[in-house]
Amino acid sequence: MWAGQQHVTLDGAGVPQATSHTSGVTIPITQRTPDPAGANPTHSASGSASWVSLPLALALVVFVAATWSPFALTDPDSYWHVAVGRWIATMRQIPTHDMFSYTMRGAPWTAHEWLSELIMYGAYRLDGWAGLQLLASACFAVTAGYMLRFSLRRMEPVHALPMVVLSLALMNTHFLARPHVLVWPLTALWVGTLADSAESRRAPSWWLVLAMLAWANLHASFTLGVGFAGALATDAFFQETTADGRMRVIKQWGALLMACGLALLVNPKGIGVFGFAAGVMSMKATLEVIGEWQSANFHVFHFFLVWLGALLALSFTGRLRLSAIRALFMLGVIYLALKHQRYHALLGLTSPFILALPIAQAFATRRGGAATQASSLDRWFAARSRPAHIGGLLCIVACAVLYATIGHRLVRSEPSELTTPVAALAAAQSPGTRGHVFNSYAFGGYLIFRNVPVFIDGRADLYGDAFVEHAADAAALKKPRALETLLAKYDIEWTLLAPQSPSVELLDHLPEWRRLYADSIAVVH
Repeated sequence: MWAGQQHVTLDGAGVPQATSHTSGVTIPITQRTPDPAGANPTHSASGSASWVSLPLALALVVFVAATWSPFALTDPDSYWHVAVGRWIATMRQIPTHDMFSYTMRGAPWTAHEWLSELIMYGAYRLDGWAGLQLLASACFAVTAGYMLRFSLRRMEPVHALPMVVLSLALMNTHFLARPHVLVWPLTALWVGTLADSAESRRAPSWWLVLAMLAWANLHASFTLGVGFAGALATDAFFQETTADGRMRVIKQWGALLMACGLALLVNPKGIGVFGFAAGVMSMKATLEVIGEWQSANFHVFHFFLVWLGALLALSFTGRLRLSAIRALFMLGVIYLALKHQRYHALLGLTSPFILALPIAQAFATRRGGAATQASSLDRWFAARSRPAHIGGLLCIVACAVLYATIGHRLVRSEPSELTTPVAALAAAQSPGTRGHVFNSYAFGGYLIFRNVPVFIDGRADLYGDAFVEHAADAAALKKPRALETLLAKYDIEWTLLAPQSPSVELLDHLPEWRRLYADSIAVVH
């Protein structure tokens, strides 16, 4: 047994290097060493590429599993996103006013996620709803592979795999065929590249400007990306201990952030895009009505609790140490996840890039004592942690393509019946029903997809807080005569509502209304 004190230091790439000092002898404990170029660390044992790479294998598994997900097409917003993409492809312009509802027709509304919607429509044109699910699954898979590759450059597989799998479980809670999933790979590359630059004390890559340009036209979460960049820039600043070093960080990171700020202006809304996220977050009534914006119900199981419990357990040992900026970063994302369950996925997406190095350091300090012979299983995992041989990469890609063209046919990829009132709409249209409809929020996307002007749909930024609250009160009968007032105000001639809506029973008793059709999905009056 070796007697002595163990130390953890960072190499030039910000990688934990644990050593045990005894009798004047320094014994390396970690198997990680930086590559000659000072890039991210790799295993020092046998440097040849592997035919089977853990990140590629994980990406393939996630891709196949995601195509079998019964939840990817359950969100009604997928319908109207595809419809907007169809309109853009047909008209060859980006909508700047509403043409899908009758309640807000002509009101200013810009499709700020136009690029995602165009891509979604392209996938739908190629292979219907199966194509859209394949697109979302591919984005999930690429994100998973990159996340594990980033972690393996800092951690042993025995620690990296559980952390990444738990993070993917968190992300899966919001895996839907919508624009936010299309930017998962971009978000991972953004946070991972910046975290790598901060840890290695290198200037951030300028290709990130192009990434931000694309992000600003794909999804509104780019505002979080700006915040993440600012946090990691601050973290890089405080890592420097000299005035020259801090000045270098200010110049390098400041120039990049300014360039990214200018890139954000290249979008249909221009400078107005900065106010979109703030406007949505200020819609109190809307956030209370829409399920994904509500807090999670912890009376039922959530992977978030498992993730939080694992983090607390590791923290309580006293070994997990975060810089003040990274601690604030994690606290901010955890706060968002506690407040809005849609941010559980964001927590899972970003946390590995922030925690990989501190967790690696925490476990490195636990190694020491006698040098031990690596087991055959350790060596096997170490070999598969290296980047794949080109042949292995081509094999994985070939398997994914083969499955995408043939294997996924075994899966029934269709939107949820609960958001697709096919029979109810057909029954309403068969007797020549015309005029305005009062529809449930969940049916708005399908009606837009079928070219029926809607009362309301998932574009909360268009309708505003007061309108959404008024519609919710009428549907739930929260106020006396709220439904009757709404029906008269908007000259509504037919309704398409979920069977559990309290307004259905009232319509059954109003003398001027009659039930035309009903099933387990929708009721028509």
